[in-house]
Amino acid sequence: MYDILLVDFSRRLCGELQQMLLRSKAQYTIANCVFSSAEALTALSERDFSLVMVHTERFDTAGLWLCNDIRKKSDTYPPDGWKRSLQVRTQSPDVSGK
Repeated sequence: MYDILLVDFSRRLCGELQQMLLRSKAQYTIANCVFSSAEALTALSERDFSLVMVHTERFDTAGLWLCNDIRKKSDTYPPDGWKRSLQVRTQSPDVSGK
């Protein structure tokens, strides 16, 4: 199972995405859903996630700021911290649930 941190500035995608993942029997689950950059950074400091998904809908600037801040921190954290979970994937994982 892969854990997702969903940052949902619009506060509407969390439930919809979780239902979609359950119906598709994907190996992904929303481990934490937060609604601000501050909450996202706190969640990332508390545990590792397989994927960080940022849904910006009308909050483009906040989303870009968050991505930039995560990137800066991932470059400076020790190897066992954020960097492991934030590495850029070169191949998309299978989300078909097969």
